[in-house]
Amino acid sequence: MRILVVRTDFLGDSILSSTFIRMLKQLLDVQVDILCYEYNFAAFQYNKHIDSKYRLYEIPVSSEEKLNNHQVLQSLRQNKYTAVFMLNRDFKTYKLLKYINSPRVFGHRLGVKSLRSKMFCRFSALSLKYNYLEYDNSIHEVINQFNLLKFGLRILNIPNNIILDKQSYFYTESFDPEEQDQKDTGTIVVNISGRRDTVRYIPSSLAQVIIEDLVKLGKKVLMIATKDEYIRANEILTRFSTLDVSLCADDNLFNIANTMARYKYYIGADGGLLHMASGLQMHCIGLFHAQNIEAWHPWSIHQICVQTPTKKIYDLTADNIIKAFKDLKLNHD
Repeated sequence: MRILVVRTDFLGDSILSSTFIRMLKQLLDVQVDILCYEYNFAAFQYNKHIDSKYRLYEIPVSSEEKLNNHQVLQSLRQNKYTAVFMLNRDFKTYKLLKYINSPRVFGHRLGVKSLRSKMFCRFSALSLKYNYLEYDNSIHEVINQFNLLKFGLRILNIPNNIILDKQSYFYTESFDPEEQDQKDTGTIVVNISGRRDTVRYIPSSLAQVIIEDLVKLGKKVLMIATKDEYIRANEILTRFSTLDVSLCADDNLFNIANTMARYKYYIGADGGLLHMASGLQMHCIGLFHAQNIEAWHPWSIHQICVQTPTKKIYDLTADNIIKAFKDLKLNHD
């Protein structure tokens, strides 16, 4: 069998798909390919369970990007897939199917309930090619993926005893999360960066008190910041001894990953780096704003998510986070 998995979401969502790929690989004699976009390619770039990786530029600008897209689409046309699993639920991604040669497509019904999406699902389902499963917003994304996989294999009449994978994975060129080394427990990674437009970052005042409390517990802190947060990170850093708090500021995602992979504990707001930390087998404290914790928490048994009844990250206190950290150490170590 040759299976194509299509995932064109952001980094965190794509890292969660590592479980889907590993579950597919539980089948015998299966080749798994991935189709993604440039901005989420890092989630799949070094994944050893993927046979072929196809990367598109969502909006190609340069001649090199246009040539890349042309070559990728040409390759997809030439391949013959047993089935395609669509892990996105948007109409734009489904339009890519016209370039893919496969008699079967499995996916959840589109998330945007526009007239165009409804009509597409209704008419495409009249053929044997498209098979839709309802998406359940009350359960985790990985459980929905697991249910979609079982649904597709049943229609394909492929006997299976697929076991739900309980851990997501993030691979780098030099780090394999399935081959664990001893991790540093004396230094806590605190990520202050994130997406401000959706309030997925730790405000400076909260970050400062969290770091102060961790230092009081006898821990060192490695603060993570992307380049655009470099000034804010240094403002926080100046308040602490360099013996207690250090800074990793880098725009290279794999440099950050290889640094984080040395440590056991991670604290950060919901987002791509939180899922990456989980994929690096770190023990994670996730800070959530208005997001649905049940559906999008890091996919690991070694995690605790923190959210106030108001679902506002600004209402979180350092006491909330330190309590979660102590509970994580007590219950998951």
